Amino acid sequence: MHYILINKLIFFAERLTHFHSSKMNSGFDNAAINLNASELLKSYIDEIRIPESNDRIYKDECVYSFDNPESPRGIYICMKTFLGLGHDYVSFHHALTGSSVYLNLRRIPIPISKDSTGNENTKITKLAINIDGGFQVDKNRPEFEEQNSVVILPNFIQSPIESLELPEKIALSIARIISAESATRIDEIESLNNTWDGEKRSVSKHAETLIQLNNNVRVPPSGWKCEKCNIQEGLWLNLTDGSILCGRKYFDGTGGNNHAWEHYEATKYPLVVN
Repeated sequence: MHYILINKLIFFAERLTHFHSSKMNSGFDNAAINLNASELLKSYIDEIRIPESNDRIYKDECVYSFDNPESPRGIYICMKTFLGLGHDYVSFHHALTGSSVYLNLRRIPIPISKDSTGNENTKITKLAINIDGGFQVDKNRPEFEEQNSVVILPNFIQSPIESLELPEKIALSIARIISAESATRIDEIESLNNTWDGEKRSVSKHAETLIQLNNNVRVPPSGWKCEKCNIQEGLWLNLTDGSILCGRKYFDGTGGNNHAWEHYEATKYPLVVN
């Protein structure tokens, strides 16, 4: 067991030594840098994939470190596996997988002026994000200049995508990687699917079996008041029989007269809307 583990460690050490040596010896080779990148890319076309709907693209952060598109050298997206790598890890990924073509994404912040941040004294009235009355987290975010290029390893031959004559498959792969939601963003959206203003939404067991009586009750568009005491605030509409009744009375004497609760106790009609 120890013998196998030691052999594996020696194997990976040799691979890393080889690729670091290759990078030092050939990374600054003028002949390699001056190759026609567009023509060279064609020789790798079979290893490049076009992202499909079920592919997750890790373009927000390196899967091994905290490097991201705003890091000095950006992030490298493997155009076969769609994993994101920081500059210090992309050679390691190339050694392990044999992938050679990466899309380098860089986002260079453009600081915004203080005059464009808006009113800093906006009153927060909701526990919510990026809606009226909530926390505006996007307001002070800077704009970015995007610099995207194709990089071919192991020699780090790099060319801006605007300067390349790309085959249709490669151009489409790049376009989809750039436009697709990142894996991190998809996870955020999925986790928020069942929330509203930060609160978890769940289907009431009563909603699936809701009965609505055909009792000719018509709810007016305005002028609502409790059917029993004429209170006009804090009202509840019963979804079964259409009755409009006041809410509970609070400990300080404010609120309603508990008529909506009393109606539930008498009828067991459970669903109401405030």
